[in-house]
Amino acid sequence: MIPTPSMMTFARVGRTYQLRIASATDLAHILELDEAHWVAISAPTNTIDIDPVFLKLLDTDHDGRVRPFELRTAIRWLLETLNDHEGITSGSDEVDPRNINADTPDGKRVATACEKIMVRAGDQVAPVTLAEIREIKATEEARAVSEAGVVLAEAADDDETAQFIRDVLATVGGVDHPSGKQGITTETLQQFLTQAEGLLKWQDAGRIPRGHRKTAIMPLGKQTTEAFAAYRAVCEKVDQYFAQCEAMRLDLSLRRHFDPRSSLTAQLDLHQPDDIAKLMRDAPLAEPTDLQTLDLNTGINPAYEKAIAKLREATLVPILGEQITTLTPTTWQQVKDDLAAHLVWVNSKVGAALESLGEAKLKQYLEPQYAESVRTLVEQSCTTAFVLDNIRVVEKLILFQKHMLRFANNYVAFDDLYGKQRRALFDVGEVVMDGRRFNLAVRVYNRKEHAKVASTSNIFVLYLEVTGQDVKPFEVAVAVTSGGQGNLCAGKRGVFHDVTGRELDCRVVQVIDNPISLREAMVAPFVRLGRAIAGKIESVGSSAEKQLDKAGGQVVTEVGDAPGKAHCPRPRKLEPLAASRLQAPYPAHPPLP
Repeated sequence: MIPTPSMMTFARVGRTYQLRIASATDLAHILELDEAHWVAISAPTNTIDIDPVFLKLLDTDHDGRVRPFELRTAIRWLLETLNDHEGITSGSDEVDPRNINADTPDGKRVATACEKIMVRAGDQVAPVTLAEIREIKATEEARAVSEAGVVLAEAADDDETAQFIRDVLATVGGVDHPSGKQGITTETLQQFLTQAEGLLKWQDAGRIPRGHRKTAIMPLGKQTTEAFAAYRAVCEKVDQYFAQCEAMRLDLSLRRHFDPRSSLTAQLDLHQPDDIAKLMRDAPLAEPTDLQTLDLNTGINPAYEKAIAKLREATLVPILGEQITTLTPTTWQQVKDDLAAHLVWVNSKVGAALESLGEAKLKQYLEPQYAESVRTLVEQSCTTAFVLDNIRVVEKLILFQKHMLRFANNYVAFDDLYGKQRRALFDVGEVVMDGRRFNLAVRVYNRKEHAKVASTSNIFVLYLEVTGQDVKPFEVAVAVTSGGQGNLCAGKRGVFHDVTGRELDCRVVQVIDNPISLREAMVAPFVRLGRAIAGKIESVGSSAEKQLDKAGGQVVTEVGDAPGKAHCPRPRKLEPLAASRLQAPYPAHPPLP
């Protein structure tokens, strides 16, 4: 039951007030507290160091972030499911069945499951612990029929049904099972049966009846398959050629637009075989002409010579006769018409993935006993899954009781961030670098986006890449809040200690440069001004250096243009000096004796 609301208690942290959350009663106040007074209103689950199952249960919309409505829903469910909330305050990892509110639907499920667990353990009064629940859960999930509607091959009572399930998985796929394997459902079973029936009908339609040499679908008899393959290999290219010929009947000047060499040669690296091959594939099948005739023996694009030769031998000769040496739009259309029914048949093929099983096995699998065996196993899985779901709801209650108070102190209030007793849930370790220890590091998955926000915080932030043996490299952000910048810069190396105590290597990959101390804040404007002036001087110096190099290069060029003849710079014309400039700046020397 939800505690009766009382006066909320706030603690002053810095210049802000944060809700004090020290008990289940304080937890109930979150249901009333305006979100504007929450420290966080969205938290990515991949940056929080807490039980992953707890986070998964908390993130009900599975978007990878915990939002206020999800936390409120979880708190309300927890308080309503328990009669006594002392376990919430203490963060207990066990629950007493007598303390469960069986008047709620989930409470009744939890109470029933707990009673069965106690009977199974032979103890009628002992509380149910998280470790005990997870041991039972692991055992049930390992069963081949543990997930509702999902059946593993291991669930079959005989080898034939097991092999049938494996073949279904290999051809049409399956769905995830709690054991980590793939299983089949009634949907995947029906998909397999439908495709198997369709494939067998498709194969029957392509057969030539006994006593017949050909059919509409197989107009060349047994040679139709080979003839169609040769036809399909160049069909689009031949269609393109005759379309280009038709365009030239309208305007002969269009010829140059058909050849990619006119526009792409300059862009291609003709020393690369792949570029050359692409150029040839994109070029016309042959030189388009307004005569609309394709000579099968000469003038064929080298990239298609073998394919055209195969087309003539396997397709054109059986349809048009041995004398065929040229192809016209009319004769080409005749070929297309003869193979049209076969094309429709080929495109109507279903269940191609099942073809590897063979016709005999497909017919065997369509016998009723295989599908019936799987459907029976699916029904069993639903019964087992009902029991497993009850076990999972007990796990949910214990996890919420154990972690909810601490999570709220790292979400609604940042009590753990400022406390010295334990780390905040989003703190993944500490860094030793430049003779200092930085004890707040947060995981970063998108440094670019994170840096955009960090740059507005007025905090000096280090982005570190953490590496180590048997550790996939990851990045963290470290806030520098005391001392000075010192030698902290990109490339600086240090040591990273994660929350488990592992020692890993780390290196600075980016810095958000903001003043750290009061002294740095006071001199920051002058530092920026100095950098601006230095940059301007460097820019001016660079420009003057380029001009000097250019002038020197011109002189060297002039000298080199006429060997043996020295060229001196043309003397500038002297302008008459102004009268004021003719006056001696100093008194005249006395005459010599």
